[in-house]
Amino acid sequence: MYGTPSPDPRWTALLDALQHVGDPLADAVLDEAARDPAAAALVDDGLARGSSAIGDRSLALRALLEEAERESAAVSGALLDRGSSAYLAIGHLWISLSLGPGSLVHTYSAAPIARVLTATGNLERMAERRILETGAWLTACVLPGGMSVGGRGYVRTLQVRLLHARVRRALAREGRVAINQVEMARTWLDFTYVPFAALRRLGVTFSAEELRDLYAFWRHIGRLVGVDERLCGAVTDDETAAALLAAIDARFEGVCAESRALTEAMLDALAQILADKLPLTKPMAFALLNEVTRRFQGDALADALGVRHTRLRPLMDALSAYNRGRCWLQRSFAPARQWTIRQTIDVYEQGIEEVRETPFGQFAKRPAEQGLPRSLTA
Repeated sequence: MYGTPSPDPRWTALLDALQHVGDPLADAVLDEAARDPAAAALVDDGLARGSSAIGDRSLALRALLEEAERESAAVSGALLDRGSSAYLAIGHLWISLSLGPGSLVHTYSAAPIARVLTATGNLERMAERRILETGAWLTACVLPGGMSVGGRGYVRTLQVRLLHARVRRALAREGRVAINQVEMARTWLDFTYVPFAALRRLGVTFSAEELRDLYAFWRHIGRLVGVDERLCGAVTDDETAAALLAAIDARFEGVCAESRALTEAMLDALAQILADKLPLTKPMAFALLNEVTRRFQGDALADALGVRHTRLRPLMDALSAYNRGRCWLQRSFAPARQWTIRQTIDVYEQGIEEVRETPFGQFAKRPAEQGLPRSLTA
């Protein structure tokens, strides 16, 4: 499990308030698009061209874009470059392992989030495609220049933000705010603290400078995707991240049937992806992913989620030793770090080309569309 043993009470009042708040700017864009077909037609082009291209033709969209542009103006290009490099230096294989058995499993362990994800029908029935779509967003963000205004990651992040608003609208009838600020902050931590902590359990370590740059980089992504500044902006290191996550996790119901179904589907789909890319059979990849999940999450949560026991536990110690040596080499020999970054870039650029169409990209073309989104067929 991640986080600290007891929640920090300083977060209580803020989390109480934000549990009932969605993303007013994004929600307003969808409200306007539903009322005005002309405003709806501006969304896709506006995300790419910026607020100056909107003028007064869509006040809600212009407000969202102006906020995104102000956030971007406050972040230096050098900081984005350092954050991107620190992330890419992890290596594409270890990023994949940290995001599946680390990030996604932790996301699914919260029953309210698992039920929303299951309601979309994406992750359980089309797990492989949905993993690729999430990867297409992530890689667009972390590639060099991706988070600059108009960059591929910047645009896709705003598209995801609007897709979240669509889910909130579709589930509003249940009397709760789906994808509220507390859930959004938890998911943001699932892309930051959770994988960083998970990777350390496999020997992938970070310097204080790298962690500072990573959190600053991801704070910018968090703000663009609609997370409240008082949440993601307060996180600058692992200590504050762990405290926030503990306070959030204490508010959530734990593992449910949907959690187990999503975890099983994700591990099975990721096993197929790894088997296609590595010299492994799918059963071998599936066993490896189950053992990595146990290393990342601990046996108690892994058991609750139905993660399989394997005979690969000794392999985890060998992988940890390998990664400790790899990280030492990268910090001691700059060309080794640059080689890993270049290799990760090459893999990610190819992956983006493999997933050209995504639900968030398609929805930006039709923002007045109602109902829960579905993954596109492969």
